[in-house]
Amino acid sequence: MILASMDKLFLKSKTLMKRDETPDVKPVKGGEQIPEKKSKKVIALPVKIFLIGFMGSGKTHWGKIWAKNESLTFYDLDGRIKKAFKMSITEIFEKKGEEKFRELERYHLRKFESKKNFLLACGGGTPCFSDNMDWMKSQGKVFYLKAEPELLLQQVMHETEKRPVIKKVNPSELLFFIQKKLEEREPYYSQADVILNVDELNENSLSLFLTPTK
Repeated sequence: MILASMDKLFLKSKTLMKRDETPDVKPVKGGEQIPEKKSKKVIALPVKIFLIGFMGSGKTHWGKIWAKNESLTFYDLDGRIKKAFKMSITEIFEKKGEEKFRELERYHLRKFESKKNFLLACGGGTPCFSDNMDWMKSQGKVFYLKAEPELLLQQVMHETEKRPVIKKVNPSELLFFIQKKLEEREPYYSQADVILNVDELNENSLSLFLTPTK
């Protein structure tokens, strides 16, 4: 595909790039670094893409769309675990415990070492355990779908039974729980190669970062 020019790219996208890709940065609340100027990041094919983000951020939804557009194979990590273990994620949490689930998660994630040209939607906690973030970055490119707590609440408030992390949370305390959990996970999420704001996403958001191998 032919990528848009640098100016056109960033007129259309408010994507935040990592601080080590842009020399001029300014500090903001919490010590996070935001680039003064944005620069285009182009990823050559073949590629391994890992989508991370909190539950309800749209990893599966957008992952399927982007994978189809870019002729990549789409995988869902939780789906692979459910199929292999023949239990829902909630059942694994309840019957085997979170520690067992994280072991399964690590095992099935590492199986992607031998695959290429894929897009994998990871679980919300995947980057936060077992050095998974470092491993994913060593294998391919990690995209973080970043969303505000209020938006995430809207997406998950009617799906608590399917999501073990929030299943037992009092509905009146769900927003506070999401805010605190996001705060805990942000140090991991923010290590992603590319950070995409969920409210700016469209079917071409991934295309802006890919270019075929010459």
